[in-house]
Amino acid sequence: MDSILLTINHNGTPQEIEVQFVPFAYTYRFQIQLNDKEVYFEPDEERNLRAIVPAGTELNRQQLELLALIGQELESTLKG
Repeated sequence: MDSILLTINHNGTPQEIEVQFVPFAYTYRFQIQLNDKEVYFEPDEERNLRAIVPAGTELNRQQLELLALIGQELESTLKG
């Protein structure tokens, strides 16, 4: 599995997030670990990335902000 390391500045603190590339059926996903849970980013119908969080996972505001930042940075990295 291929991976990249993203550096995300969240609340003034840089955080390194490992992102795994995961082939999935006819498309692909990117997997990260957030609070010991696997979270996936996959392309939607418009080819933008959306986060897929396991059912029953509760996220606070800071975690949701972090997910949005990760998605933005991942899209920016992919578009080069």
